[in-house]
Amino acid sequence: MKKKEKVSIFRNGVLIIGASRLGAYIAMSLQQAGRNVTVIDKDEDAFDKLEDFQGFTVVGDATDLNTLESNEIKRFDMVIVTTDDDNTNLYIGDICNTIFDVPKVYIRLNDSDKVKLLANSKIKAICPFLLSVEKFYEMYNE
Repeated sequence: MKKKEKVSIFRNGVLIIGASRLGAYIAMSLQQAGRNVTVIDKDEDAFDKLEDFQGFTVVGDATDLNTLESNEIKRFDMVIVTTDDDNTNLYIGDICNTIFDVPKVYIRLNDSDKVKLLANSKIKAICPFLLSVEKFYEMYNE
């Protein structure tokens, strides 16, 4: 009986979901660092923040699995979710992590209490509130 070979998928690229001010800035920074970047947003006007962007932009709803599959999510080694809705970010992050097994998933959470929901998960949270508090204390203690 012939042994079944494990299929290896070459992942190279960053998918950013949500072309908010944060998402656009991260997209531009990663592009300048030489990464292949794709940005998905529901609102085509959101891409106006991406000046001189050389990556791909996709108008679509990333909560729809078909949107992620049709944009070949399995070719990305990193997904960064920066929509303005914490529940949407948690949902999309979980899909990328559990269904598509993306190696690195980062999500923005405005409500730092929701970080607890990521316990026992590979998903990493970025909390602007906590970062601001940390920076304040750092400056305060100088």
